[in-house]
Amino acid sequence: MLNILGLLDRNYNGSYTLFGSRTNDLNLSQLAEWRNQKIGFVLQESALINSLTIEENIKLPLLYAKSDKNRKLEDFESIVNVIGIEPILKKKPLECSGGEKSRVVFARAVIMKPQLILCDEPTASLDGDNKERIIALLFKMNQEFNTTIITVTHDLEVANRHEKIIQLERRM
Repeated sequence: MLNILGLLDRNYNGSYTLFGSRTNDLNLSQLAEWRNQKIGFVLQESALINSLTIEENIKLPLLYAKSDKNRKLEDFESIVNVIGIEPILKKKPLECSGGEKSRVVFARAVIMKPQLILCDEPTASLDGDNKERIIALLFKMNQEFNTTIITVTHDLEVANRHEKIIQLERRM
């Protein structure tokens, strides 16, 4: 479901409208632009680029941005401070713990202030304090920027913080 909503998987039946457009009508360039500008991904697997520093990984979406990069750099400082990853900015992903990588992925997902954030177990590898920081920042974005947050989680505490809960069950 997250891959379809995130415009990554096009192999499905049917159609849906996202941001006022039918997704089936978008070309590859438009899909890529939307994934960079309008959709943030907080995935369980970090998908960080090991040859880049943490700072470079977070700023990666800015390379492809058509919006005001200077304003986004100010956002970078704020996000890094809020989630407490300043000490690891010059490290490479392989030098970081799972929890640190999770916070980096989150920072990269929100740097563009996307309209939609798709989360897959966003707090699974975080301690209690960092879990609360991430959840608070997610819902702050929802309140301040009207960002839609879709989270897949087994964590009932995280699920219960959302406005709507849809429970999926496998039927045999």
